[in-house]
Amino acid sequence: MKSHPWKWVRRFLLSLVILLILGVLGLSMYVKPSEPIGWAAPVHVSIRERIEQMIDQRSFEIKITEDEINGYASEWMLTEGFKRPEIKRWNLQGLWIAAENEFLHLRVVAKPWLGLEVEVNLDMKQEYDASTGLIKLIPIKLYVKDIELPLHWFNLKTIEVKPTDYMTDWVKVKSIDFGEHYWMVRLGLSL
Repeated sequence: MKSHPWKWVRRFLLSLVILLILGVLGLSMYVKPSEPIGWAAPVHVSIRERIEQMIDQRSFEIKITEDEINGYASEWMLTEGFKRPEIKRWNLQGLWIAAENEFLHLRVVAKPWLGLEVEVNLDMKQEYDASTGLIKLIPIKLYVKDIELPLHWFNLKTIEVKPTDYMTDWVKVKSIDFGEHYWMVRLGLSL
């Protein structure tokens, strides 16, 4: 008795569908965050209040710790960041920033598709340009777990932050030193 030729095609397609389902399940387990990140607690002292404390203490430096950087970043994301379409589309669930000298290491949890939770790591080079007064955060490496992904796939751009936007008009930033787990901001008066 001869077997029907379509029987083998059906078996092959069924095997292919099962392999595809197992592959998707395995990939979703692989990209799942190793630990929950969430959002850092907001910082209860504003930059303006820190400047007032600096003036009272007659100090011209403010040390912003890694926890404060995370707090300010989370506060910005929750108030302004989610209004931007390039951020909104990724459905971010958490952010943690580690400051390591001239680099920032960002761990981000996103739910981009059908509730699939993905942990993405982004390394950025940080620079302060005294002539323009801008902090520039330049993306240099993006990866999921140990798999590095090309930056152009995600159209990542340099983030520019102007610290004077968060300060009074008579205060200017002279320099910023990026240290291990902190930023040291040296201020001056603009009279």
